[in-house]
Amino acid sequence: MLEFLFVASVALGSSADTTVSIERGQGVVIENFSGRLIVRAWDRPEVRFEAETREEANVNVARSARELSFRPGRRWRNRSVTTVVRMPEWAPLDIRGNELDVEVEGLTGGLSVRTIEGDIRIREVSGGVVARSVAGVLEVEDVEGSLELFSLDDDVWVSRVRGDVSVEVGDGDIHLRRIDSRNVQASTVDGEVEFEGVIWPDGRYELTTHDGDITLEVDEAVSASVSVSTFDGDFTTELPVLLSGLYRSRELRFTLGGGEATIIMRAFDGEVRLVRSR
Repeated sequence: MLEFLFVASVALGSSADTTVSIERGQGVVIENFSGRLIVRAWDRPEVRFEAETREEANVNVARSARELSFRPGRRWRNRSVTTVVRMPEWAPLDIRGNELDVEVEGLTGGLSVRTIEGDIRIREVSGGVVARSVAGVLEVEDVEGSLELFSLDDDVWVSRVRGDVSVEVGDGDIHLRRIDSRNVQASTVDGEVEFEGVIWPDGRYELTTHDGDITLEVDEAVSASVSVSTFDGDFTTELPVLLSGLYRSRELRFTLGGGEATIIMRAFDGEVRLVRSR
């Protein structure tokens, strides 16, 4: 349990801001804000909040040895406000909101974002990313480190990621482009799954959908053992394949190249496509 050393309430206005110092080893927690939250990195050991509102608003600040915590004060609570935050790139960030659109760019200390309703956009972040939204689009690009995404009711777009990738969607499509990962898991109940990226010889790539299509784009020099399952759909390929077995429920297996990587594609009611890299 964290021991908070002080709590302060700072007023913000249309042209006012508040700036709080931060030390290395401390993280930043931003929670219970509504509206739009924009977070950008800068080179100062400080966190600055600025609210774009015509009326006075206030933010509560709490400090402990491990983190700075920011929450809306009484005059701000349940109001939809655009807030711009500047913070050091090295500080870990944890965002928790209800009806909140989030944009984060330029951090290197790790990022966690959880919203009930709102879009999440993340760019140029490293150190690991976790993002979850019940109803909102997730857009992630230029990430170095592990990536864990969840959206119950919208699409996920991912590009230029280096690290493990895990994506789970209820009702929406998954688009993975220019992925450099040895471990990819992408699953949606009602939507399409698209993957284009590096297939490492020691990698594992698992793409699953219940009601949708799967498209895997690979280089002709790929080396992988492939398993395809589709109960009520078709399998098409632009690459020559050598079947090694035909199994129940229209499950088939084949080898590409030396068969080093592992690729698993499951589509209960949809088409599975294997296409050449463009």
